[in-house]
Amino acid sequence: MLKMKGYNQFRNLSLARFASLIAPVPADIDIVFRLANNRSFLAAFGIAMLLSLVVELMIQPYLSRIIDRMERRKIQAVNQIVFAISVMAVGLEIVLLGNIEAALLVMLVLIETYYTVAYQVYASIAQSLIKRRDAGNYSGLSEILGQTPVILGAAISAIFWNMIPLPYILVASGAAGIFLLFPLAFVRNAGATVLAGQNTPSAEPVIRKMKLSSVIFIFLFNMPYVAVVSGNYLKPIFIAQLLHGTPGTLAESEIIYAVSAVVAGLLAPLAIKKIGEFRSAIMFSLIYVAGSILMPLFPLIAIFFILQFSHGTGNAGNRISRNTLVMRNVPAGEIGQFNGKVQILAVASRILLLILYIMAIELIGVRMLMIMTGIIVLAAVTAGALLRRYATVQMENLRLLDQEALSQ
Repeated sequence: MLKMKGYNQFRNLSLARFASLIAPVPADIDIVFRLANNRSFLAAFGIAMLLSLVVELMIQPYLSRIIDRMERRKIQAVNQIVFAISVMAVGLEIVLLGNIEAALLVMLVLIETYYTVAYQVYASIAQSLIKRRDAGNYSGLSEILGQTPVILGAAISAIFWNMIPLPYILVASGAAGIFLLFPLAFVRNAGATVLAGQNTPSAEPVIRKMKLSSVIFIFLFNMPYVAVVSGNYLKPIFIAQLLHGTPGTLAESEIIYAVSAVVAGLLAPLAIKKIGEFRSAIMFSLIYVAGSILMPLFPLIAIFFILQFSHGTGNAGNRISRNTLVMRNVPAGEIGQFNGKVQILAVASRILLLILYIMAIELIGVRMLMIMTGIIVLAAVTAGALLRRYATVQMENLRLLDQEALSQ
């Protein structure tokens, strides 16, 4: 059971996070499928994703510093308003001018950038509110609550994708972004608790241990996530062109992924308590790798849906374990910069993967690229395991609860 001060704060934070994440989902699914379903547009699709990553890489150093210095609630409010106005403007542009392909590419970049800011802001707010001993349970519960917008948004998309024209979906998504700002107003204590350069004495020993080896270690165990988001290029192509699916198929696969991530949200905290964060991250990473290699070998919708469950469980379980390590080792006042360094490495990896995909998609096909991605994840996790002795983070916190209870 999650024990922490300020239950209302956690409830408000969860509600605001849900509201911020659900608004773009139906538009995101529709846009991605339309781009992936056009063979002549695959290169432009990849280039647009690549451009969104370049934008993320450019803003990341500034975003990291801003998160550690400003009230995080305000950062997300600006992010959400910019997204809402932009998506409604693009929807109106399609209605008036009908330039759909260019609009789809612009929206892809906007949505990816929006998610980049939103996820980091909410992770930083949580770091300010959650005690170290509650980190595992919170990470699991956060995963469950975080997948709810995907489930609901994908269900809406699966039902209405052939009923509502794209421009109206975009306008509705933007309007929802504005309306769903309301829960954010109830989030309190959302600023950085420790400003960079003004660390408390109790935080200093931990900060000194946050060396480059720790950043690389966390990054290597971030590779299942890197593969998932990079797979946003490959999977829609796989569904549209090999499985002969529809936007509804893509939405259904997102629902399965989200439900399996919810299952991981229940299982991962138990695994962390039994075997520790490090071994838990290894176990869930291997579950993800198995699905990645098997999925393209059997291009059938039913088998794809089954293996999609291993993707959701593996990536989410790995993320919960990894986030628990970070929450228990990195001070709240430094979390923006630490996560920013990890994010820069992750974005650079995504850029390299996308370049590989764009150059090789016509040469070796989507199935071989999916297998190669699984092998890359396996290699990264193996490297992370070998780097363990050099990483300056506490790997197993199995007795953390008892230790903190004695110190209080």
